[in-house]
Amino acid sequence: TSGKLVHNIDLLLDYLAAPNPTTIMVFIVNSQKLDKRKKVVKALQKAATTYEAKPLRNVHSFIQKQVKAHGKSITTEACDFIQQRSGMNLFLLHNEVEKLCLAYPQEELISVEMLDSILSRTLEDDVFKLIERIIQKQSSSLEIVDDLFRLGQEPIKILLLIANQFRILHQVKALQNRGEKPSTVIKIHPYRL
Repeated sequence: TSGKLVHNIDLLLDYLAAPNPTTIMVFIVNSQKLDKRKKVVKALQKAATTYEAKPLRNVHSFIQKQVKAHGKSITTEACDFIQQRSGMNLFLLHNEVEKLCLAYPQEELISVEMLDSILSRTLEDDVFKLIERIIQKQSSSLEIVDDLFRLGQEPIKILLLIANQFRILHQVKALQNRGEKPSTVIKIHPYRL
């Protein structure tokens, strides 16, 4: 045994020729697209239903559909806020919309004012608040650090996020001093800038 993984494609092809009708089998391929020239891919497409999971391009549309399913609507600002808090994670986005709709059953329109107390806080949000307070030399920054420790966050993780945010702030300031637009040079989400 050389430790190399051996694929016996013939066994899979034999199974696909006469699959068990009560079996549900899922294959996940982590590549841009399937090589449709391969025999095994042709057999899979003939014997099975295939789905292509593409990345979500329009988070606002996803959020609006989730809200509409509850018979409500949402402002653009509220969509932005939810996306900033939850990112592109569909599970988190779905859960946050569910919480909002349960928290405001009588409201037809969800606005940004309703969100802050309902949405889950992320470590990054707390670090942003912490950075702001550190820059403003507020002693309340220690309260945020204490909260993070009580929530079980690792000190090294907090320190790395703080250091990373200060690195980004330094890059932004240096680019602005040179007359460049930071959002065109630094390849991160504009929310972090």
